[in-house]
Amino acid sequence: MKLEGTSKSEFYGAQQRTLQEKFDTRRLAGKVEAIIVHSEFGEPDRMFIDMLQDDLPASHRGRASSEGGTLSFEEYIGKVVQGEG
Repeated sequence: MKLEGTSKSEFYGAQQRTLQEKFDTRRLAGKVEAIIVHSEFGEPDRMFIDMLQDDLPASHRGRASSEGGTLSFEEYIGKVVQGEG
């Protein structure tokens, strides 16, 4: 799934950057950002999402909206990415 609309320059706001400068953690923050921010869900992301969903009780798991249920996680994320969520 391709994620649009969030660039690395938008990840931290001015207040976060000010604190990073004050505590000399801007390089660390840049490395964290490089690891966290990416434009596509990869296999590690999918595995993490699946792990979270597996931990939910069956009564709290979303069903695909095409099956008459609430939006699944992937459907919800798809709508958010498209600006509909």
